[in-house]
Amino acid sequence: MKKLRKTKMVNQYCLLADEKGRVTDLQGSELETQAIKPQLLDKVIWLVTPQRCLFKQLEYDTEYVSASEIEECVRSDIEQWTIWADTAMFHLSQKVGQHWKVAVWIWDERKENELLNGFKPTHIIPHSAYVASSIDADELMITQVFGQEWLIVKDAGNLVHGVHSADSQLAQHQLERRYERQIERKDHLFKFQYEGSWLPDAKPLEFAPKAQIVHQGKQKGVVDFTEVQTYIKPIAALGLALVIWMLGDYFILNANLNEAQDKTVSLSSQSMDAMTKRNEFKFIATKLTTLNSYLDRQQQPMEVLANLTDLLPHDVYLNAMEVNNNTINLTGQGSNVARLPALLEQWELVESAMFTSDIRQVGDSGETFRLQLVLKGVTH
Repeated sequence: MKKLRKTKMVNQYCLLADEKGRVTDLQGSELETQAIKPQLLDKVIWLVTPQRCLFKQLEYDTEYVSASEIEECVRSDIEQWTIWADTAMFHLSQKVGQHWKVAVWIWDERKENELLNGFKPTHIIPHSAYVASSIDADELMITQVFGQEWLIVKDAGNLVHGVHSADSQLAQHQLERRYERQIERKDHLFKFQYEGSWLPDAKPLEFAPKAQIVHQGKQKGVVDFTEVQTYIKPIAALGLALVIWMLGDYFILNANLNEAQDKTVSLSSQSMDAMTKRNEFKFIATKLTTLNSYLDRQQQPMEVLANLTDLLPHDVYLNAMEVNNNTINLTGQGSNVARLPALLEQWELVESAMFTSDIRQVGDSGETFRLQLVLKGVTH
């Protein structure tokens, strides 16, 4: 049994289990999960072996599926081909031309929970996705997991294209024919934790998993203190508190200085002067707010209309448009309006686009719709 030794400030444990529940690290050394006591910054990554995963690469048209809708589409597809009642999922997506390519791994969540036996990792990632992040586009990797050989292939877009069992000569021969072009390029062939004789030209892999893959497998409720994003909100809050504190000191000092300068003035004169200045300030601030609001109301709808005129298809027209602080509500009619969210998200000012009501067919004249655009970084 391997003894765990902590030699770094931030430790990363990678665990995987065979079908009998024997837990090992990536090098194959057997471990006891009870011996793993991670500290605040440590990562404990549970790797789901290829033997217990199903892999598929899916494709969606960007005209009909926006970035925010990919996960929903993937889950809908999984329901059609999963073989398990409780299915867990891991996916990676990439935009290629006018399509989304999505690499999807699924596994039996109930079975994996049995193998975990109450152990709570910080991340759960398919083994093949984790190790494949160390190779680049159009490359292949041979690996061995609990005695079984696997070939992992990436496409030209650096997305996993295939995870294949290669535990027989027939399977190896079929894979050699299928990926003949890539295998012939010997500089594109690597091996990791593999000592077999198949594909002898494979070079040892320089193992360096990508942080993006690790982040994608983070479990709900886990705070990763080694990620920059974790500190953005707390640092912003501290910065705001510091600004308020400095402004408070400034106003206190300024008030004391004014008090010293105005010692010869009676208390009533000071009060009247302060009240007058306060009222003047309020009056000016109100005028500026009113003016800004008026300018926004005059300019924003015209700019929005100009952009929408260029973006909307010729067979779609608007009946109404409502412009708020950070949203635009559109009501209109046209043909094939389901494509509009993905189309409007191409506008550089739009964060997301979604329908706020069902699409309705209106006779032969087309479909009616209500759609809301959320603008990027708009504040007033």
